Amino acid sequence: MFHFLKKKQKINFSTVIHFSSLDAIFMDHCIAGVIPASNKIAIVSYDKLFNGEDISDTVKKVISRNKNEKIASKIMPLPENKGTANNRYYHNLLRLKGWELVADTADYTLFIDGDEVADPELLLNWKSNYKTKAHSIRLPCYFYFREPIYRSTTLEYTPLMVNNKKFKEIHEKNPDYLIHNNKERNAYNFKPKEIIKDVFFHHYSWVRNKQDMLKKVKNWGHRTQRDWTKLVEEEFTHDFNGTDFVHGYQYETVENKFNISV
Repeated sequence: MFHFLKKKQKINFSTVIHFSSLDAIFMDHCIAGVIPASNKIAIVSYDKLFNGEDISDTVKKVISRNKNEKIASKIMPLPENKGTANNRYYHNLLRLKGWELVADTADYTLFIDGDEVADPELLLNWKSNYKTKAHSIRLPCYFYFREPIYRSTTLEYTPLMVNNKKFKEIHEKNPDYLIHNNKERNAYNFKPKEIIKDVFFHHYSWVRNKQDMLKKVKNWGHRTQRDWTKLVEEEFTHDFNGTDFVHGYQYETVENKFNISV
């Protein structure tokens, strides 16, 4: 049941995790980070990578070993129009299908990727105390590169939470908007919106050895934007030098908080 938010009230949410086999090493941590605070979790994935590799077995194994009554899942065929649709289309379509699995279970939906890991205690504490009437909420995260001990001094704001009543209203008015909008999760920044200052998410997208990083850049949505293969090859000709080729962030060395191994 949806509730119109006339005044600030304690937040409750379900979570959609956008997943592919490229993020398999992080998924157990990703699920564990959000499951205590989430009413429900939807894990959504395509059955193939953009290069045509079938990943359905890998996805099923991750889902199976994290079996829980809170978790629903959906593995979709990769759309046939790949290569012609905007790259954002594939991400947004999965997120919409995930949202449909959890829309009636909470007032809000949190959208994250499989390489975004929350500190479960901090997230649950925030949920228990935070009140809002915003339609969208951006949450900060730490960004890591190469190893899970190299953390950027620049925060990112990729985890996004949206009000389900507002989401449903927009989707019913224009079903294509939230899929085809080329700004990906930015399309869900409904107003009024809030930005959270406390950090309890860790983004491990670029924490990979050379082989896995090469596979990532050949199969992710941004693969045509730069010569990523060349950049990865150059990066692994030397030890980590304190910056990255993705954003040019500067880094500090921290503990391996979730004992992630690459």
